[in-house]
Amino acid sequence: MKKAWLALLLTSLFTTALVGCSSKQEPAQNTPAQQETPKQAEPSTNAPAASAPQTNTSEVRTAFGLSGDYLDLPSTAIPSLGLGQVEKLAIDQKQGLALAKAVSSAYSNSGWTQQDSPPSIFVTTDGSQFAIGMKKQDGSFTLETYELQTDGSYKSVSKQTK
Repeated sequence: MKKAWLALLLTSLFTTALVGCSSKQEPAQNTPAQQETPKQAEPSTNAPAASAPQTNTSEVRTAFGLSGDYLDLPSTAIPSLGLGQVEKLAIDQKQGLALAKAVSSAYSNSGWTQQDSPPSIFVTTDGSQFAIGMKKQDGSFTLETYELQTDGSYKSVSKQTK
């Protein structure tokens, strides 16, 4: 029962983060064509999106000199964080839940717009820090770094633009 509740909470948080990001879309882009069945819409939307985040992630990593201590985490893995199902991270379920909430909140507050590359998520292997970075439409890069506090929450410790 506890795992089911936790999964529901994380799904809700993740959905809220994505809705928060997608709500910044241009009204003209909300066309009836987007209401097609997923089988028809997926092939045309997945191909460009699959290559864009990888390019964005490596560009952000290079622009800010992020070390190998930071793992690249896809946005789809946020719910897995809270369930403690990310094998590369040495964190317990309690810290995973706090990290998932913080990443979800930071992702939705990243200032991402439809014209920007999707935000990239970088997490240290011990879960003590994470960063949200992206390439903006104008070619600049932004990175906001968060750090684990003694009370178990995460706090923004730096915000950089290059």
